[in-house]
This record gives sequence, structure tokens and C-alpha cells, in this order.
Amino acid sequence: MRIVQVIPSLDPADGGPPQVALRIGEAQARLGHEVTLLHLEPPRDRATAVAGLVDLLPGSRMIHLETAPRPAGLSQRFSAWKGRIARLKPEIVHLHGVWEPEIVAGARECRSHGIPYVVETFGTLNPWSLAQKRIKKRLFLALLYRRMLRGASFLHALNLQEAGHLEALGFGTEVEVFPNGVFLEEFADADADDARRSIPALGSAPYVLFMARLTPMKGLDILADAFIEVAHRLPEPHLVVAGPRGASAEDFEQRIAAAGVADRVHVVGEVGGSRKYGLLRGAACFAQPSRNEGFSVSILEALASSLPVVITPECNFPEVAEHEAGAVVPIDSAAVASALTGFLTDRNRAAAIGANARRLVETQYTWEAIATRCVEAYRRGIVRSQERR
Repeated sequence: MRIVQVIPSLDPADGGPPQVALRIGEAQARLGHEVTLLHLEPPRDRATAVAGLVDLLPGSRMIHLETAPRPAGLSQRFSAWKGRIARLKPEIVHLHGVWEPEIVAGARECRSHGIPYVVETFGTLNPWSLAQKRIKKRLFLALLYRRMLRGASFLHALNLQEAGHLEALGFGTEVEVFPNGVFLEEFADADADDARRSIPALGSAPYVLFMARLTPMKGLDILADAFIEVAHRLPEPHLVVAGPRGASAEDFEQRIAAAGVADRVHVVGEVGGSRKYGLLRGAACFAQPSRNEGFSVSILEALASSLPVVITPECNFPEVAEHEAGAVVPIDSAAVASALTGFLTDRNRAAAIGANARRLVETQYTWEAIATRCVEAYRRGIVRSQERR
């Protein structure tokens, strides 16, 4: 099958979507499909970071990358791929995102050439997300995006709850559900000692790891208050916060400083490659008390690293509780603190739950398995598109 994956940005600073687009396409290419990933040329100061994300793919890269010139203005963003998608002669196009003008441009190009397309929404149409800048989003949805979403062969949801939200919006478009995955070989050679040495103040202390963009959606304020409580109970644990700075960074740092525990908290910025996997390998547990998630790559990577995780129901990962791979707790700092304290003080229980976490990923969340399900959904989507004509 000829597949084109489309995403405006491959910058790792944009979080999970660039990783997902690149890796699901790579997994499909490994299954024998002809896959091209179409993206915009990065700004000069981010070119190295984008190249680094691509270089992190394990093994010999099989996906083909095609770069389009970066549009100069908003109007050009709405025609970013003009002529490029049709030239690749895809049987189906997978659009990653919703609100970016380039996604609208991709859908428009596909419709004009009769090419079936899929839209992956990444949780952006869930109630919490739609409540942010509510009036603007509702207006744009009515004027620009509803046609794009109604014209898709299917909408790609990452979990059943997201599928329900999409169906409730009344687009009348089929929804297919398949989550994110991991390449297990990336975790094999993680060096926890080397990663620990990159944070000298950490010493030999056990640490809780948070790894995501520092935004309100990720519940960093909840984690700050939870760790302050943990720090007052237990003298040893530290907290490592890894990820691109966002709107929550300053508030988080102020909370930690005001509580007098700044010497036990390490904000290390964006991490990737061997350092990321080393930090995961060396952590005592992982925490991400999010207010909204599609399907968090960071949580999945923590599970693959045999870490017990502390997450919220809004992370939409009920399998964590079902398989005893961690704790699913309310968005409440006391509940998060209690779960973290439990894992930090009972190492045998934490190890057993970490083993469950790894088994869960091995059996259900490898990219190879997800790519197979995705291609099966493409085939159903192509049939639906043919029936509409």
C-alpha cells in the first residue's frame, strides 16, 4: 500500500505527535508498505533537533521523508502541500493534527484529487481541550474544520473515551481506535548510571520522573504539591522534571521554591535519545497527573521501562489499573502523593508492578502490532471512500 503521513512539524519540542507520525510510518514501512512522511522544513534553529528525532529511529530507516518549504504567511499555510500529495500517488493519507492550517490544506488537497484521508485528532477535540479558547475553537470548527472532519474516511482516536467524544460531536464520520506504541529495541541499552551523572545534584537518591511538556494540561501544579508532600514525609526522594518549557514552568518552580524543596527538584529541559531512556531506566517511578491526554507517549515509554506509573483517569489508560501496572488516581495532590509514597517505600511491590508494566507493553503496545491494526483500518477506510462516490 502507498501511504503518506502528513504532519506540519517534526520538531520534538512539539511533544508526542511528531514521534507518533514518524514511528507509525516507520513501522508500516517495515511491514512492506511504501510510506512517505511529508512535513515542513524546520526553522534554522530547530533543524538539528528535527534531524536528531529522525536519527533516533532504531535500525535502518525505511520510511521516506519529504520536506516542503516553510510557508511565509498564514494564507500560504492553507496551501502548504499544493501538488505535493497528489504527486506521491498515495492510496491513503494520514493527517496528524486538527487545528494547524496545514492539516486543512492536506484534507483539501486529498478531496480535490479523490484521495481518501484519515485525521488523527490527538485528543484535541475532547471536552477539556475544546474548553480552552472555547469561542475561537467553536468558530473555527464551524467555518473551517467541520468539512475536513466530515470528509475523512475515518477519524483516528487513541482511546475509547476519545472515540466517544468524537462521535458526540456529530460529524457523522466513522471513528477507528488504535493507540500509540513503542519500538522495544530502543530500551535495550539504556544506561541509567550515565543519565544520573548528567544531573550531578541527584547523587544516588531515588527519584520520581515526569517527562512531558510543562503545560497546565499535564498537571504539573498537582505534581508540585504532591512532591512537596512526599518530600516532607520522606528524606531521600528527588523529582526529575524533563520536557520542553511551557506555560506551567514558572508556576511550578515558584511552588517548589516556596516550599523549600528546590534542592531536591531538577528541571532538566528537553531530553532525548540515550539520556531519555537512561532517565527512565533509573527512576523509581513515573508520574503524570494530566488533565487531558489522547494517549501519552511518555506514559507508554515509562511502562516499557518497567516503571510503576502514577496517572489520572484523564490519561485514558485504564489498562494500567486493569493489569496492575501502576496507580490511577484522581487529579488531587494528596492522592498523587499517597501513590508515589507507596511506590517509593515498598521497592518489592514497585518492582512487581514494574514487571507488569513491561508485560503490558510487550503484549499490546509495540509499533509493529499497532501498525498492523492501522493498515487494516486504512483498508476499511478506502472501501468507505469508494462507497461514497
